[in-house]
Amino acid sequence: MSMLNYLFSGVGGSKLYGTYSDASDTDLLSVFRPDIKEVVLGNFAKNITLKTNTSLGQKNGPQDVDNTAYAIHQFMHLLLQGQTVAMDMLHCPEDLSVVYTPEWRLLYKHRNAFYTKNMQAFIGYAKGMSLKYNERADKLNVFEQVLDFFSQYNPDTILYDIWDYLPINANCKKVEIDANRNAKNKWCYEVCGKKLQGFATVGYASEVLQLQIDNYGDRVKKAVETGGCDFKALHHAFRVVYELQEIVETHDLKFPLRDAEFLKLIKYGKLDPLKTGLFTMLEDLTTEVADKMRVSDLPDKPDRKFAEDFILGLYSL
Repeated sequence: MSMLNYLFSGVGGSKLYGTYSDASDTDLLSVFRPDIKEVVLGNFAKNITLKTNTSLGQKNGPQDVDNTAYAIHQFMHLLLQGQTVAMDMLHCPEDLSVVYTPEWRLLYKHRNAFYTKNMQAFIGYAKGMSLKYNERADKLNVFEQVLDFFSQYNPDTILYDIWDYLPINANCKKVEIDANRNAKNKWCYEVCGKKLQGFATVGYASEVLQLQIDNYGDRVKKAVETGGCDFKALHHAFRVVYELQEIVETHDLKFPLRDAEFLKLIKYGKLDPLKTGLFTMLEDLTTEVADKMRVSDLPDKPDRKFAEDFILGLYSL
C-alpha cells in the first residue's frame, strides 16, 4: 500500500463477486482522502492506479494486484450517480477489505441514502456490456467476408476496376470524396468505417483489412466462433442486473453475490447461449428489474446533503 490516506481499500472484480478462478488476479478498489492543501488548491488527483505488474503487454497472473484508488470527492460523485463501481465498493464486506476505517463504516451504515429508483447506470451498463463485443464481432465478420471477396482477384487489380462487383451493404459502401477528381481518385470504398481509395490495389486493400482483423482480440474472435457471444461481457451484464434486483427487492446488496455460481457458468462458457436462451433471459430480466425499480418505494434522488456533510466532516469543517 502506498502513502495515500486511505478511508477504504478492498477487493473488487471476480474476488468480490465470487466468480474468480485459480488464474484470477487481484483487483483492489480504494478510496483516499486528499490532503486539505491539495483540496483548497484544487490540484489533487481524482483517481490513481497502482500496479504490481508493470510489464507492457504482459497479462496479469494470479500473483498480480491492480489497485484503483479514488479521491473521496470523485468516489462520492460516482456514488451519487449510482455508478456500479462505487456501489460495489460501498458494499464490499469488511472481511474482504484491507483498510476499513470508522469513517467508512459510517458511510456504509448510511448506504441506503444512495439507493434510488433512477439507478439507470446499472441498466445502461448491462445493455452496453451485452452489446459491446457482439457489435465488434459483427465488424470482424464483415472484414473477413470482404477479405475473402478480394482473394479471388489478382493483388495488382485496382479497386476501381472491380467497382461494380464490390460488396455493398449496411457496413460496406462507396463514398464520393471529391467530385472534381477523375473516376479512380474521387471514390473510396468504405468497410466498417475503414476507407480504401479507388486507386488502391486489391493487395494493399487486403493488407489493410488483415491488419484490422489482427487487431481484434481473442475475446472478439471467440465471440464470432460462438455465434456472437462474449461470455465475460455477458456475465457482467447479468451481474449488474442481479445487483440492482437485490437492491430493489431487499434495499441491500451482499457480496459474494447470491447468483455467483450461475454467473460462473456463463463467464467460463459452460452454458450455450443459444440453447439456453441467455440473451432472451437477460432482456426479460432487465425489463423486469427496471419495472420493479420504477414502482418501488425507493426515492427519486440520492441524499446529496448527507454526501456533502460526510465529505465536510472528514475535514472537520
